[in-house]
Amino acid sequence: MKELLIGNAAVARGVWEAGATVATAYPGTPSTEITEHIAEYQEVYSEWAPNEKVAMEVAIGASMGGARSIVSMKHVGLNVAADPLFTASYIGTNGGLVVAVADDPGMHSSQNEQDTRYYARSSHLPLLEPSDSQEARDFTKKAFELSEEFDTPVILRLTTRISHSQSLVELHDRENIPLKPYKKNVGKNVMMPAMARARHLVVEEREKRLGEYSETFPGNRIEWGDRDIGIITSGACYQYAREVLPGVSFLKLGLINPLPRKLIELFSAGVRKLYIIEELEPIIEEQIKSWGIEVTGKEKFSVQGEITSRMISESILNEVPDSRIPAELPVRPPVLCPGCPHRAVFYALSTLKLNVTGDKCRDCNGEGRTGKNSKLKVKIPAGVENNSRIRIPGKGNSGTAGGKPGDLIITIQVSPHRYFKRLGYNIEIDLPVTYREAALGAKIEVPTLDGTTLLKIPPSTRSGQKLRLRNMGVINPKTKSKGDMLFLIKIVPPSTKDIEVRELLKKIEEKSPYNPREELEW
Repeated sequence: MKELLIGNAAVARGVWEAGATVATAYPGTPSTEITEHIAEYQEVYSEWAPNEKVAMEVAIGASMGGARSIVSMKHVGLNVAADPLFTASYIGTNGGLVVAVADDPGMHSSQNEQDTRYYARSSHLPLLEPSDSQEARDFTKKAFELSEEFDTPVILRLTTRISHSQSLVELHDRENIPLKPYKKNVGKNVMMPAMARARHLVVEEREKRLGEYSETFPGNRIEWGDRDIGIITSGACYQYAREVLPGVSFLKLGLINPLPRKLIELFSAGVRKLYIIEELEPIIEEQIKSWGIEVTGKEKFSVQGEITSRMISESILNEVPDSRIPAELPVRPPVLCPGCPHRAVFYALSTLKLNVTGDKCRDCNGEGRTGKNSKLKVKIPAGVENNSRIRIPGKGNSGTAGGKPGDLIITIQVSPHRYFKRLGYNIEIDLPVTYREAALGAKIEVPTLDGTTLLKIPPSTRSGQKLRLRNMGVINPKTKSKGDMLFLIKIVPPSTKDIEVRELLKKIEEKSPYNPREELEW
């Protein structure tokens, strides 16, 4: 059976299916819904802890006692829980231990954009990163298995888009996983200096074995396509890149730490141009470059905010997609959750009108930037089309908290001309001519983009016929060639108020009779 689930609900489902029995957490968007959904499963004991450190220690204790356990938090919460996390890396596990951390690229509800993958590298822990809700469920179950197989906590890294986006998930029954017996082992479970030095060697050896495993991990897979372009990516970025570049070759990574070096070397050797698409820090890019592999990454993409399909199209294809830029939404300042224990403190400080370290600046509202209007001179290239966009680097909004400014995107709206009509790179104009000019031919003065010129009207020219002046249209910015000027003939009859004119027209028709409708079938 399949069900539409957000990523966090899929993680909760994976926890239940994996036979876990303990779930702890400290709430914080975008991770909160993991534990809220776990609480719906009666077989799993779940609790909110006073902070992330306590939540981590409860989960570690449950693991040491033989239970499969998970601890969930947002990325900044991992700072609070880092002390026991690093120690748990040396200790290892008894029952499987999963650390679910939700990063927040773009800071939708956070005070920074720290990258959890750095914690995985420095603590020597494996890190899995799903790219949709199905993988969120699958990788959660796999994390428990890896934790017990390799005697290690496993970090499950999500991001806001994966946590809160929905996709179909194949559901399965719960596994019956009995509690593992606790065995007293001072050398393994007590991290005094002498024991820690010995355990550090175990951690390094474990990481080597994990590196070998990553080469065959099903979540790390090559998808061959057009080999002119190769993309190495993971998480939400994989979905965006697949949408924009459906025909190129991909190395989709699911196990981010440690990276599959041999698989990456095989893939890089099989493509002409290699790109890394990853949100936030260049974790994958720096590792691959250290192996001597030429790759393009943060030269094209920012270390700030979320990667979008639009960014990928502009950076790799040099194409601006014909999509609507979302309107600016009203600012909605964050509020404290109902029942939050910090409410009383904030209320007291607000009532006393005290300034507290960390309060937002009244001028910039904590963003580190203020707004002002300015004028720029912009060169409009010849031949530009309606709705074309021009990018001016560094002239957009200032980055928050002192970050570098974005780019100014100008959408060109070409005003219609009174006479000229643009048809691609050709220019068309309605050209009135007299009976005599159309019948006998003439040379007449006509307007063009560069002034006036003479146009030859051939004898017997008909109304609706198009005459052409080559290379007098709009320049093509790419080929530097010009289109043509097209003149749509409109024969204008003379006024017939004068009796003599009417008689002359009748004589012409008698002298040269013809039926212009003879080819029509009624």
